[in-house]
Amino acid sequence: MPISAGLISNWLTHQTEEFVAESHSVWEAGLASSAWQQLDDTSTRVNGTNQACLVICNPLYTYYQTNPTKQRLSVLRVWLGGEIRYRYNEEARAFLAAWQVSTKWIGQLARG
Repeated sequence: MPISAGLISNWLTHQTEEFVAESHSVWEAGLASSAWQQLDDTSTRVNGTNQACLVICNPLYTYYQTNPTKQRLSVLRVWLGGEIRYRYNEEARAFLAAWQVSTKWIGQLARG
């Protein structure tokens, strides 16, 4: 049975839950597959807007994610699976003290 271009388009644009779940599974398995990962980026256009396609890979897998920017936080979100969490513990306090971060900023961090 032939598959029309319209049917493929509908699969890719209207039934995305399965693709998103599969993509996340590839990301998880890929990160667990090796002690090292490579990150690269390339420019891409989405609906006429410049964006960044971030690529995480090693010889066993490749994971792509397109983001509006390739800023540091965008890259961290790709590495961390979409969620960025910070720890403010004794190690973080020691780091801030060693780098002589002002008490103003340390106070703001402590308040959350």
